[in-house]
Amino acid sequence: MTSNAQRPDETLDVDMLVHLMRQLAHDMRGPLGSLTGTSDMLLGGTYGELTSKQTRAAARVQRNSYRLLALLNDFALYLKAEAGQLEFTPEEINPGKFMHDAIADI
Repeated sequence: MTSNAQRPDETLDVDMLVHLMRQLAHDMRGPLGSLTGTSDMLLGGTYGELTSKQTRAAARVQRNSYRLLALLNDFALYLKAEAGQLEFTPEEINPGKFMHDAIADI
């Protein structure tokens, strides 16, 4: 009987690791979508008026859900780059507008 389990001294194949991490990122997007969507609706008044304490809690859930989603997107981009599947298309930018937008995102 053969086993697919690896001994502790063996390293994971890079392609397998990339596949597993992509699957993990994909599987996490569904629950995150529910969190961001629900918190957006709560803060938008869809379910009625919130108390100030509820508003702060919903805003915290919303903020952290979007942060986690951004991390997942960055991680997926990193995995694409590691797998050699990232396409790069150079384009001209306006440095002033770029800096203004970057500061606005902070």
